[in-house]
Amino acid sequence: MSNSALVVVDAWKDPNLENYPDLGEEMKIFGSYINFMCGHIRKTHAIIHNASGQTIMDEIDTSEDLVVSFTSEMPKFDMYYFCGFHVNRCIKEKMKELNYADCGLVLNMSLIFPADTWHGTGELDTYLYSRSHQFERVILQT
Repeated sequence: MSNSALVVVDAWKDPNLENYPDLGEEMKIFGSYINFMCGHIRKTHAIIHNASGQTIMDEIDTSEDLVVSFTSEMPKFDMYYFCGFHVNRCIKEKMKELNYADCGLVLNMSLIFPADTWHGTGELDTYLYSRSHQFERVILQT
């Protein structure tokens, strides 16, 4: 097994829907996709779920993985690949808690918050995950 981990961020069962009523449905659909991909990634990488102390959505199976409430509870890995909800908010904040050292954003496994854009991700190391090549570095042009 690789000495790297996929960190699934804030896959909450009950997100705040006050201003975005279909956010919950969007998160559940994308959560099912993340769960599908985790089934493949789990074979070669550790998986950590960091939900900030909230209950994790039913669509994501965490039974074989480590669940933490705080980034400080995560064990040391050579590389952390972050995904989940939402790119320029919680994901970026959790990467910042690790000083962005040895961290990458997995673009095809991360959602943008409805009011946000991809702008601001340019300073992050970005990756795409595929079953054939695993985590591949990509360069974003901003």
